[in-house]
Amino acid sequence: MTRTARPAGPRRRRLAGGFLLFTTGAVLIAMAHTARWEHLVFYGIVGSGSGLVMGALPKLIADIVPLTRTGTANGINNICRTVGSVIGSQLAAAVIVSSTSGRAVGVPDSAFTTLFWLSAAVAVVGAAISPFAVRRKAPAAAVSATPQDA
Repeated sequence: MTRTARPAGPRRRRLAGGFLLFTTGAVLIAMAHTARWEHLVFYGIVGSGSGLVMGALPKLIADIVPLTRTGTANGINNICRTVGSVIGSQLAAAVIVSSTSGRAVGVPDSAFTTLFWLSAAVAVVGAAISPFAVRRKAPAAAVSATPQDA
């Protein structure tokens, strides 16, 4: 374990902590976003939480799949991350469009506040289920599922 990983504790705790940090930042920015410093600090908190979550996932995945499947499992993680980003972007666009009601004047503040509350709710769900994300380790001598050359 590296020196930077030790202080943060086990990866499962870092995963839940990342979700909770993200939640904290999202709630803070939803409640207070009038000053520039609030945006800088609260977005920084959101980004730190997101970084903890995204940084912990590859190792968690590697711990539960056989060594021969690590690349595939992390590839699926990347695909799910991309699909989640697409869905989140489309949800954000839908909330913004629905809040403008055909006006071309601008997007009301309430649309962004709603989006931060939604992201906080999703992060709370992530924090709640993350302790159950890894329940077993891959067998030490996992056999490859690919046929061996004879």
